[in-house]
Amino acid sequence: MRLCRAITTFLFLTIIMSIVPSVVSSPIAQSDIVTYGNISYGDMPPPDGSLSRLHVSGNKVVNAQGQQVLLRGAAGGAYGNWLGDSQEQQNQYTYMREWGCSTHMFVVPMPPFWDMPDLDILEANVEWAAANGMYSLIDCYESWHVGDIFGTFTEADWTTWKNAWATVATRFVGNPNVIYGIAVEPAGISAQTWVTRARECIDVIRAIDPDVIIVCEALTVNYWLDDGLNYQRTIGINRPNIIFDLHMYLFQNDYTTDTSYSGLLAYLDAKGVIWCHDNGYPVISQQCGYDSRNANGETWCRNLLQLYNDYDFSYTNWVWGPVKTDSEWLNLCTDWYGTPSVQGLVLQEYL
Repeated sequence: MRLCRAITTFLFLTIIMSIVPSVVSSPIAQSDIVTYGNISYGDMPPPDGSLSRLHVSGNKVVNAQGQQVLLRGAAGGAYGNWLGDSQEQQNQYTYMREWGCSTHMFVVPMPPFWDMPDLDILEANVEWAAANGMYSLIDCYESWHVGDIFGTFTEADWTTWKNAWATVATRFVGNPNVIYGIAVEPAGISAQTWVTRARECIDVIRAIDPDVIIVCEALTVNYWLDDGLNYQRTIGINRPNIIFDLHMYLFQNDYTTDTSYSGLLAYLDAKGVIWCHDNGYPVISQQCGYDSRNANGETWCRNLLQLYNDYDFSYTNWVWGPVKTDSEWLNLCTDWYGTPSVQGLVLQEYL
């Protein structure tokens, strides 16, 4: 009897030992390691498609497998300027991923009103985001985007703007995680002028990187949608692989805006946003948020994000971190450790 038990035990352990090494200690096959730059993802790759070049198909953004990708997450201030310590800066993308973010939007100061950005810092941030499976939306911040900034542009300014984008596109050519927003809240120009200049900039970028997705923003006045995206209906950018963008905010003393779902839907319809969606163009809101001092803010934000989700819009809420600037009352976090504010809790619920 003892001999039978010993033999049975031996056979059981032999079977287990033959299985365990293949499960636990076998090395990851080289074919299972996806590498970009100096980042190795090993056996925990980012979400499906985040390492493939995205493209527009109808009113959706899809990956190489044809699966829809919703670009949702948080927007940030000037890249790399949140924290002095690079490790702490890297940690922000880990916290974002833990929230469920698939995307981070960088507002990047660019010419003609600013010096050329430090592309080494920008690329480092893009790689840190990629290491956490997140796409990078690089949005060109020309100057204070109020008044008629674009209306003051000379021909030399427009050329400088396009040349800056050529420099960025050259640096990131072929990078599967990068999407470009060519201008933050263009104001002070006609729809025809914006369409003409946007086409010129798109063509400059596409001559360098033909397949990259580009974001065209709504015409805006002092943070409010002016003609919005109606230019796409009346004139048309007429370029492939374009996402159309709008920014939505509710500020401290704004108690006149209809915060209801139906009111927001009617507003977006009047600004050409719903038309874009219904006519085969994807929509993103690269900036949206509310001032916590406005008693109607949370209701407004919940209705807005529900509307975005119902229409499969992408969005990145403003602003990540405990920023101590004019965005202080819109912060998504109460500290640099990913602790959500009231606005952050709302965003987490809808991501």
